[in-house]
Amino acid sequence: MRQGYHATGLSQIVAESGAPKGSLYFHFPQGKEQLAAASVEKAGTVFAIQLDRVLADEPDPAVALGTLCSLLSQWMTQSDFSEGCPITNACLELAPGNAAVTAACDAIFSGWRTAWERHLIAAGWAPHAAPAIATTIVSALEGAFILARASRSILPFTHVRAGLTEVLSANLH
Repeated sequence: MRQGYHATGLSQIVAESGAPKGSLYFHFPQGKEQLAAASVEKAGTVFAIQLDRVLADEPDPAVALGTLCSLLSQWMTQSDFSEGCPITNACLELAPGNAAVTAACDAIFSGWRTAWERHLIAAGWAPHAAPAIATTIVSALEGAFILARASRSILPFTHVRAGLTEVLSANLH
């Protein structure tokens, strides 16, 4: 999340984890690539749980998006803009060359889009319109992470919230 795949060595991972080096290879016999894929999967699952909570608590997609933008803005501020979305970071650095990480990123992004699609349909969006809007939401949020990090500002999340709230409130289907 902070320095990327290529800038993070196995020795650093072992040192920071406090685990013996042998346990790293025991759990991840294929080495750093397998560890990266597992890390991406874990981070994606953690965020999916948060996303599911937000969507379950708020039936209005526009309000749910606003809540999510607030949470992500807080996270970026707390990390002093040093952490981005770990899925996007891994994808930008490793896809498509690393098949395991690429597949993990694709599965996670697909899951997030599917969660938004279900939520939009439950809110009255036509099933044929929901995939495009869900993809737009996920893409906008991932882009906001990148822009927020570059600008050291939460303004990209504010703009995503404002721009997509109009679309979501219009329920264009």
